[in-house]
Amino acid sequence: TSTLAITSIGNGGDYAPPTNTCGGSVAAGASCTISVTFTPTATGTRNGAIIIADTAPGAPHAIALTGIGTDFSITPPPGSTNTATISAGQTATFTMTIAPSGGFNDTITTGCSGAPPGGACSVSPSAFTLNTTTKITITVTTTARSNAVPVSGPQGVPPHVAPLDLPWLLWLLTVTSLGSLAMFGRKRASLAFGMTMLLALLCLGCAGGTGAPAPVGPTAETPPGNYAPIVTASTSNGFSHSSPLSLTVK
Repeated sequence: TSTLAITSIGNGGDYAPPTNTCGGSVAAGASCTISVTFTPTATGTRNGAIIIADTAPGAPHAIALTGIGTDFSITPPPGSTNTATISAGQTATFTMTIAPSGGFNDTITTGCSGAPPGGACSVSPSAFTLNTTTKITITVTTTARSNAVPVSGPQGVPPHVAPLDLPWLLWLLTVTSLGSLAMFGRKRASLAFGMTMLLALLCLGCAGGTGAPAPVGPTAETPPGNYAPIVTASTSNGFSHSSPLSLTVK
């Protein structure tokens, strides 16, 4: 028949702090709602309570809570250390075991991160309902290192050497011949003309080709080293477990 004053609303056991619509008081004949989230720290039966401090007789008041904690684990199969050593360009395959506990029965989504440069990491199956022990397969790929030397023109020709233009050579021969004839006479002019022709032929032989584009190499390659990809299994509400792998690339 009178207003109920509320001092605090707390919790005990494996439950998150409750939320409520009560505020600091509840009018006579009115009501409010208290919500609590179960957050078990272990599997099996987990008890707790909502504790209300107020001005009603018998305060504080407790509402008993009971929940069943479930969980799952992700581990290497018995006898496996989940380590592998491969050469760049090869693929490493691992297996993991995901096991439910405490009556766990939910959809699991798997993923993999931390693949080495130039590589990729995938898990199969990627999603399934976990109600019994299930094996998953993790595949880690790598990219081989290339030892090829880019070729950008005729073999043995530096890529920066450009071809000589034929009209330019004809102009050079004409100017050289006329200049030699004017300066040295017919006999020496013939000698100068012959030397110019020889030089032009040598230039054509060493600078042939049509030029070349910049060499194109692999976009990514896997360097040698130790890597630790991480496999993750998670539920629809964001609860997850993960486990690292050990990969050595030579």
